[in-house]
Amino acid sequence: MSLPALDQSVLDNPAWASLRGAHRHLAQTYGRTARYPADVAPFHALADPADPAAWADLAALVGPGAEISLAGAPLEAFPGWAVLGSVSGVQFIDESLAAADDAEAVVLTTTPRRWC
Repeated sequence: MSLPALDQSVLDNPAWASLRGAHRHLAQTYGRTARYPADVAPFHALADPADPAAWADLAALVGPGAEISLAGAPLEAFPGWAVLGSVSGVQFIDESLAAADDAEAVVLTTTPRRWC
């Protein structure tokens, strides 16, 4: 099973890239912001965390008093918002992995599979 080459620019804003790409069908969007449904993942995303309009769109999407999780957003509070906490993260990028087909790889589906 061959994997396509990764456009590493998506790692600059991974939640936004995911919600505008592979997970678009899950995204709840408003203008320059998007989020996953609460029962899927806690992440919210901004097209550009430096854009005041994106923060205004986020406020409209989540409503007053909402607590949000922004992956990769700046740690300083944007005007009108307060940082309640933060968690450090590390992004791993392998530049030397040789991808190869694997005969034992299984494509995941919603169909139940018997393993015996």
